[in-house]
Amino acid sequence: MLQKKAIKKGDDYQPPLNRPFYSKETKSKMYSQIEKVVQNFNGMDTLKESIHSYSTQKNEALNQCIARVAPKFKHFGATLTLQTRIFLVIAIANEGYSTFYGKLLPQLVNLNVHNQHIVHNGIQKIEKVRQKNMNRKASTQFKRARKHKIRAKIKEQVYEERISKEKNYGTYESGFNFECEPVQINEEPQQTTIITATEMNDQTNEKQQQKKKQSKQKYCKWCNKYTNHLTRQSKSCLHHDEWLQEQKNKKDKTKNKLTDNNNKNDEEKNKEVSKAAHDSAVGGDGDV
Repeated sequence: MLQKKAIKKGDDYQPPLNRPFYSKETKSKMYSQIEKVVQNFNGMDTLKESIHSYSTQKNEALNQCIARVAPKFKHFGATLTLQTRIFLVIAIANEGYSTFYGKLLPQLVNLNVHNQHIVHNGIQKIEKVRQKNMNRKASTQFKRARKHKIRAKIKEQVYEERISKEKNYGTYESGFNFECEPVQINEEPQQTTIITATEMNDQTNEKQQQKKKQSKQKYCKWCNKYTNHLTRQSKSCLHHDEWLQEQKNKKDKTKNKLTDNNNKNDEEKNKEVSKAAHDSAVGGDGDV
């Protein structure tokens, strides 16, 4: 920022004393040392080494083993202990735990047969425990339990964060009831009501019944509100009388139609009877 401001003004930028710049000419020796270190990791071969299809879990496991044997908070630079500890981890990683302590280490130290037998028995016990732990961790039950534990921890953390925020910040905003009149506080203590278990059950039952009644309510399009009915056929509907009148009118219409049809049928029957009587009368006169 300071350099940009100096360039805009046209002034020469002078770096502060606590952050000096080094030039290649005056500090040529330091520049050459840095350049050598950078060139070791700047070539195409070193870049291709990092572009591989293998996993880095082995490397991380080695780093963890080295950190366990030679922790970082201890200083081993002035002695050979750091080198020996790293070599020990590398040998176990390459040859295996049992082969290193069972074959290679006795040859280097020249152990007796009795001591070799003791070491061999101890290694077998350690290998059995190690194999059991590996099989247990590779099982599906262990993996599911591990996932459940992780989720439970996340839920606990979220819950604790919410509680801590409520405790620190409170539930009320600043300036609440600031311009209102002062509230008079009653000096007399309020009487506390004790609720028994039966009363609590009664209250819960009443609430459940109210919820059931609300869920049973239906919407009537004629009343235009939520009621216990859907049509005008129920007596509680406001338009029930209109529905009864319509039903009466329908019944009257059907009766009138039936009467008209009956009258027509009677007239047709009377005509047929009169024709038959006329025909019989005409036939009788001809015979005479």
